[in-house]
Amino acid sequence: MKLQSKYTLFLLAPLNAIDGYTLGDAIETTDGIKVALKGQCLWNNEDGRYDTELEDFCQKQYHMPFQSIRSLWISRLGNVSHFWCLVEMVKL
Repeated sequence: MKLQSKYTLFLLAPLNAIDGYTLGDAIETTDGIKVALKGQCLWNNEDGRYDTELEDFCQKQYHMPFQSIRSLWISRLGNVSHFWCLVEMVKL
């Protein structure tokens, strides 16, 4: 099973995108890179209180709005969790 993302140093993903993986275990990305995930931050954005922080991160890291990142994940997974994770992908 592959992580539904290409390699990037820092990945912002809904919790259900990485649920089932153990931090530190070897995972393969869709572009064939073997990585270990290292947790950085977790937001419970159920009520939208972190929208501004997530928007700022997405603009700085991906040059895209948070809603675009959210939509990409919905297209990959069908639905997304209210919990958002920032993980570092460490190449193995």
